[in-house]
Amino acid sequence: MEEYAGMNLAKAEIHVLGEGACTLHIWENGTEILKKGIKEIPEGGWVSVDLMDENIILSAEKELKIGFEFADNTNLLLGMDKGPMASTGGLVKYQGEWLSVREIADVDQNWMISALLVAGENALLIDAGQRDATLRWPREVGVNSWKLQWKKKGDVNFNEETVATARYVLSPLQPDTEYTVRLAAIRNGEEGEFREQEFRTEALTSDYAVITGIRSSYVLGESIALRVRNIQADIEKIEWRLDGKIVSGNRVTPTIGEHELSVRIFTKDKGVEDISRIFVVTPKN
Repeated sequence: MEEYAGMNLAKAEIHVLGEGACTLHIWENGTEILKKGIKEIPEGGWVSVDLMDENIILSAEKELKIGFEFADNTNLLLGMDKGPMASTGGLVKYQGEWLSVREIADVDQNWMISALLVAGENALLIDAGQRDATLRWPREVGVNSWKLQWKKKGDVNFNEETVATARYVLSPLQPDTEYTVRLAAIRNGEEGEFREQEFRTEALTSDYAVITGIRSSYVLGESIALRVRNIQADIEKIEWRLDGKIVSGNRVTPTIGEHELSVRIFTKDKGVEDISRIFVVTPKN
């Protein structure tokens, strides 16, 4: 851990074949310091847990272990690797016990549980979409605000905001375009040094906007993320509706029955576009 000392644990990820709920556990020197539930395994099986707000700082004197516990014991993990922590690293709850893959299968491998580390109080985690980018960074003691600047690569002047939360969404942005972003912590009224980072937004993959990640059926209690891609022009406003009623936020949890999820996209050049998807919610078994 010495070479990673001072870095922030920003994300933990695992790839699994299955569905249902799961729980992330993190231990520090044998004591559990975090237990975080995930309501459903996303489509595609990549379970990714954002840890930026937890402020977990690595230290040479600390041993960290990460484990995933699955509600459905039929789930299968997709992948092992021969990492440096093969004997003591990632853990999975198997038949009631926390075990490494080496203990289960007697192979010198590890569960493929990956972690993202970021360095410094001004470190940035950037999740870029086609027309927006979500920025997150570690919280630090004594820091109550940050100065954030961004611009399209090649532009002279930066846009600028002073923000009080360790998260910010840049929007609207242009697809398949490089941007430069800078962040400086403000501590006791004094601005620190800027950390600069570049990123590229995703390219459009179709000439038509589409609601993504929607299945034909769900079980009662499952929530649905509201996502639309391939918007062809600059966005002015997006309105989501469930069965004709406007919904707020970025997720919905429908009741039993058939539902229509629709989105109305207001753009500067294309006017208004409506898209909808039909799905069914069934009772739990």
